[in-house]
Amino acid sequence: MQPEFSLASTWSSTQLCDLLNACFTGYTVPVSFSEPVFTRRFSAEGVCLADSGVWLSRGEPVAVGLVARRGWGARLAAFAVAEPWRGKGVARPCLNKLFGSIREQGARTLCLEVLVNNVPAIRLYQSLGFQITQRLVGFTAPQGNGLSGESLLSETCDPRQLLAAVCAEGLADLPWMLAPETLCGLPCQAWVLGHCTAVVSELGGVPQLRFIYTAPEFRRQGEACAMLSALAMHYPHLTSAVSVPEHFSALFLRAGYRLLPVIQYEMSTH
Repeated sequence: MQPEFSLASTWSSTQLCDLLNACFTGYTVPVSFSEPVFTRRFSAEGVCLADSGVWLSRGEPVAVGLVARRGWGARLAAFAVAEPWRGKGVARPCLNKLFGSIREQGARTLCLEVLVNNVPAIRLYQSLGFQITQRLVGFTAPQGNGLSGESLLSETCDPRQLLAAVCAEGLADLPWMLAPETLCGLPCQAWVLGHCTAVVSELGGVPQLRFIYTAPEFRRQGEACAMLSALAMHYPHLTSAVSVPEHFSALFLRAGYRLLPVIQYEMSTH
């Protein structure tokens, strides 16, 4: 019996959250969302429920795919197949439906992220026309003294100022999760230290570094490293999103941060 498709827009946010959590059960990396986190996160990422889908069989979840849109670009923000249906060939037709529909709606490029050790998924995406563009990593901050860090971080700014600066510099190829458009939709704090700005989100009560930016004329002067050290002292359990392009690793390691064990590939079509 073929799974039945329905648009994600016909489901409530609570239902979609429950369905996605059910499909991620038994996944390589534990994934579970509360409804508030689900709604805030995927709204900030630009998920369009009219372009996203849910598949059921006899009322039980088979797969969920969430698609985000920005201009001519689209991103597979989440895709999960329920454990009883994995390895049975349902992913390809589900993805073909999503990608075919989004292209009909004017999307010219598609992107996604996938764990580097998820070989079957990588091969599937490659067969659908995706290519690996870069490795994305994450970091955890060294343990520090909260009082010392707090004295260094006192100035804040509107995250929209960061969006303006990044756009003015022409940084258009940032990973979707790092794009300032995403940050502006999240509950976050944008800290300023010298000529460096860092954005930390505490969505779900867990501090996560989402972006760090130094004005071009002040780079390679240690300001970003100083900001990372101040953040580590201010947020004792700070991590970064696993969305940092690998070539920035030296900066984080210099500030005493450690690599997280989870690594992703960014993949895209052209």
